[in-house]
Amino acid sequence: MGKIYEHISHVYDLFWGKWSPGYVSLISETLEGQMPDKVTILDLGCGTGVLAVELARLGYTVDGVDISPQMIEMAESKATEFPQVNFKVADMVELETTEKFDCVTCTFDSINYLLEIGQLQKFMINVSTKLKPGGFFIFDSNTALLYETCQKGEFQRELGGQSFTQKLNFDPLKRLSTTTFNFSNGKKEVHHQRPYDPDEITLCLKDAGMEVIRTYGGLKGEPFLYDSKRLICVAEKPF
Repeated sequence: MGKIYEHISHVYDLFWGKWSPGYVSLISETLEGQMPDKVTILDLGCGTGVLAVELARLGYTVDGVDISPQMIEMAESKATEFPQVNFKVADMVELETTEKFDCVTCTFDSINYLLEIGQLQKFMINVSTKLKPGGFFIFDSNTALLYETCQKGEFQRELGGQSFTQKLNFDPLKRLSTTTFNFSNGKKEVHHQRPYDPDEITLCLKDAGMEVIRTYGGLKGEPFLYDSKRLICVAEKPF
């Protein structure tokens, strides 16, 4: 069995890669007038680097981190024209660096891969240590409602000449989402995620020395409501 994104990385952009660039406006609007001319951004769970490259195109200096070597390889292939982008293979929970950033991003449900509240707490503390005072943490998290309503069924997909099935399942008692990719060449990947309640996220942010300043239910600025399937959050590390 392959590690997550070991096999799906090569076709990832064809189906899932169009989501993260929607963050560009939110990030640039958040940072506009708030930061120095040379803004530095740490993109955690950067995947194939789609968002990092779009931010670099706007002139930001970006470090991208992902646990998957295959995803980082894809990311590096996109960034050849942008020397201000650097990518690194690392666990976003355990990432060690002495550099401080103006903004940290973590998009497209990367946080949901943290399966224990203790991991989320440790991750938030790590993010806080990477932020400069006055810096922003912009991220999203799938809600329980998304998994309850959407995480079911089996789909046959053909992407980039690769054929595979995607099987979705959510156990509400264990609060565990399982996505299994079975490829026609016999390869297999299993992805596990869990939802977090907004109150859990807010408390973890507070314990890490950050505070929520805005929330949304979508990238078009929709308000976050009880029936939102995704929480988009802008948090700040106070001066």
